[in-house]
Amino acid sequence: MSYNENFPHGLMFHRFCRSKKQNSGVGPLNKNDFEKIINLVGRDRIIKS
Repeated sequence: MSYNENFPHGLMFHRFCRSKKQNSGVGPLNKNDFEKIINLVGRDRIIKS
């Protein structure tokens, strides 16, 4: 998957889980999913809070 938007982004995450087994519904991210999103967007394109 490629992501070609080359402008700053603000990202907000509300719910995390430790593994897929603890997924209690739609929405929670585990560590691997979170890292995939960060790497897809690119650290240099994420606005620091």
